[in-house]
Amino acid sequence: MRKPALFIILLSSVLFFFGCDPEEKHETTEPKHKEAEKAEPKEEEKKKPSSKDAKLKKIINDYYKALEKEDPYIVDYYAPVIQKFYSAENVKQSRVKQSLQQSFKAVNNRKVSIDWESLEVINLDSQIVARFKGKTSYEEVKSGRKKNASFYNQLTFDEEYRIVKYEDAKTAPAHKVKETVHANTVEEAIKIVTKAIKSGKPEELKAVINPELGFFYIDRPGVWDVPKYLEDPLELKRHSSWVVKQKKSFCPNLTNEELPAYDCEEEFSKSGCFYYVMDNKNSPFNRISKSLEVLRSYGGAKKDKQPLSKAKTIELSVSYELIDTESSSSFIFGRIEGKWWLFVIDLANYDCSV
Repeated sequence: MRKPALFIILLSSVLFFFGCDPEEKHETTEPKHKEAEKAEPKEEEKKKPSSKDAKLKKIINDYYKALEKEDPYIVDYYAPVIQKFYSAENVKQSRVKQSLQQSFKAVNNRKVSIDWESLEVINLDSQIVARFKGKTSYEEVKSGRKKNASFYNQLTFDEEYRIVKYEDAKTAPAHKVKETVHANTVEEAIKIVTKAIKSGKPEELKAVINPELGFFYIDRPGVWDVPKYLEDPLELKRHSSWVVKQKKSFCPNLTNEELPAYDCEEEFSKSGCFYYVMDNKNSPFNRISKSLEVLRSYGGAKKDKQPLSKAKTIELSVSYELIDTESSSSFIFGRIEGKWWLFVIDLANYDCSV
């Protein structure tokens, strides 16, 4: 028996476009909204939406508004190739566009409401999965009948927040939620960081990135040291080729002892990989805010207050530095509420080149 074309399947099963039972009647109710809950980060974390999920929530909302309006550009919400579109796999964006256009012809006056209380977000290494329930009402073009139905959808987004999977959550495979990994000591935090740098996998740094404060990456693309404020270590892929390259020789023979002295002529006073408590009493750490202020004075940084405020909070929280002399790299850690976090990756402080 020949398989019908994708758009024919979706046209004949348009009611299932929302993952619903077409004969089941429901009263339409306005969705209740709930304030985002804060939660500890996980490598794969299932939680109620936090402030970081605001962008994801907006994209989902905008997508369904575009569906209601039958926006011809709705396909732009999808990646060029969609890994899963209900039963179909590896579907090109053009095929999804055809299917959506067929659904537009099949129904009129489509209205969609999402139950935001049901929203679950699962953060994977390079994708974000959103599962949520909702209701839809519409009028069939052929019969003129008005219908109400429920749906339970699962959308998977890539790093650029494009849809790569569109599935019925009732039949989609479940994602295993891993136990939260926390660093209870500075040594545990350093172990997570060195493993991530050696493997060239910045996503592994998530376990030691504070969800409220984020971190700074400092580089020197020209004359000035430039601190970049980041919230997700995956953003490092856009800023640093060094971080994403495998460095199996990074930080051999880690030693807890006084950090080496450094100057541009002699470079480091000793070679190796060292971590030690910072002397914040006699030499307060202010490298981030100082660099930001220098850039602003020369018009090289945006004058938004948030990064500077975050920088000053981080500067008051740090207490340990890790130096790898071979790569001239520095990693600075701090302890908040009993957990250790990576707050600074610095590739410029021990670099005298211009």
